[in-house]
Parts: sequence; C-alpha cells; structure tokens
Amino acid sequence: MPKSMRSRTAAKLYIALAGLFIAGFLLDHFILPWIIHSGDEIPVPNVIGKPMPEAVRILEARELVARKSAVQPSYKYPQGTVIMTNPPPGSVVREGRNIYLTISGGGPQVVMPNLRGHSLRDARITLEHYDLRIGKITYDPSSQPEETIISQSIPPGKTVAKGSVVDLSVSGGEGSIQVSVPYIIGLSLKEAQTRLMENGLRLGKIAYRSSTDLLPNTIISQMPRAGDMVDVNTPIDVTLVH
Repeated sequence: MPKSMRSRTAAKLYIALAGLFIAGFLLDHFILPWIIHSGDEIPVPNVIGKPMPEAVRILEARELVARKSAVQPSYKYPQGTVIMTNPPPGSVVREGRNIYLTISGGGPQVVMPNLRGHSLRDARITLEHYDLRIGKITYDPSSQPEETIISQSIPPGKTVAKGSVVDLSVSGGEGSIQVSVPYIIGLSLKEAQTRLMENGLRLGKIAYRSSTDLLPNTIISQMPRAGDMVDVNTPIDVTLVH
C-alpha cells in the first residue's frame, strides 16, 4: 500500500476514534444525566400489604409504572397482596419510573385429608402432620363409636393453605354425651377458650384475683376440675389474675 494511502487511512481512523470519544463524553456527561434527572422527584409510596389492583392505582396516581415481578409464598400477607417493592417504599425516584412488585401467593398449600371415620386422636395427629389446625369440635349423637369423626367443615380433597382451621363433628355415642374437662390452669384466657372449644365445652363465669407471682390474664383455678366428666357444652368457670 502506498505511503500516502496509509496516511489517509490512519487519519480516517483517528477521526473516527475521536468522534466516538466525543460522542461517549457527550452521552455520559450531558445526555444521560439529562434523561435521568428530567421529570419530578417522587417518593415511592408504601403499597406493601395492599391488593395488587389497589397498589397499581396508587402508583399510577403518582405517575409511576407498576410492574409485577414475581409471586412468592407468604404466611404474613394474604394471596394477591404486595409483599415487596423495588425500589423500596420511601425511595426517591423520577416520574415514569418502573416499580417492580412482588406479590404474595399465600401460604404453602396442602390437600385436606379425609378424617371421617377416624378417631379424634388420629385426626389430631393427621392434621398436625399436614400443618392444619382443629377448630370447633361438636359432639353429636351417633351410632358410630364415641370420639369418631362424623363430618368435617372442609371437605376431603380440597386444596387449602397450611395453618387452615377445620371444625369437626364427633360422635358422642347413642347415649348421653359427656367429655373430660381439660386442664387449663396456667393458660391465658384466649388459650383456655380454644382448649375448651376443642373439647366441646365453653367458657363460663370469669372471676378475678390479685397475684404478684403470675402474669395478668393467667388462669389460676377452674370449676369443674380437670378430669371431671361433664355434658357437652358445659360452661367452665375460671379465675384469672387481675
């Protein structure tokens, strides 16, 4: 290649490189900052815990763009609600910015087992295995053996979230229905109500007594006593720490 041609080629290359350098400098120092800093500054509103449609409306009212990014299991937030945003709430962004929403898919789910025909004891074990809970227990006359499950509030085979509560109808036999009073001393009032309900009983009269040794709202006595056999739905009177 002649020397003059090589010189022209080198000059063109230098000019092209210089042009790229200038373009990069302008882009980095002027154009991008102008794009980034154009528009009003907006703090990202807190939409965590809100249903997605409501979160979208709130963000759009602030001139922000809601984008669904992922669905994750969550015990804390109901299905379909926002559990996280990116950028997080309180971040200052420009109008038109995309706000990515992570949505709750609810708690992990299980298939409700068939409890009918099983003993109450076996039903408790089964529900614990599936991470489900017993709710209200009703004792009903039945030709089936006592303490056998007659029916359940959530039908077998239904998909439910872990932690769901299922009410049970339990056979009390063909004669009078009696149950053993559970021991509830030392429990809180709420815990005692749950324990009594699970055993087909209910809370009766409430008395109060002062104590410096026990926490307030702790049960310190009960009547009838634990282990007594009583009719279903008998009220159990308690004394609480004032």
